[in-house]
Amino acid sequence: MCKKAVCDTCKKSTWWGCGSHVPMVMDAIPEAERCGCDPRVERDGKQYPPMAKSPLQGRRRGALDKGQEGGVVARGRGAAAAALNEAAGR
Repeated sequence: MCKKAVCDTCKKSTWWGCGSHVPMVMDAIPEAERCGCDPRVERDGKQYPPMAKSPLQGRRRGALDKGQEGGVVARGRGAAAAALNEAAGR
């Protein structure tokens, strides 16, 4: 399954995943917000941005936010977020 992701190079929206669902993901993103990097991939006769290098999807459950005093705070309710916050003394 493909999901929206952030391009490591230009920081705009792209996709990550198996490659079969690129149109479903990218067609929902306005052209101005899409990654413009090369090489492009073609699906159903349309050109799309390249796949992101990682599946990170930005601000979703478990994402990291800048906390007070420039620190980082893990968001989410999972054990990983709690462990990160505990390790950071938050």
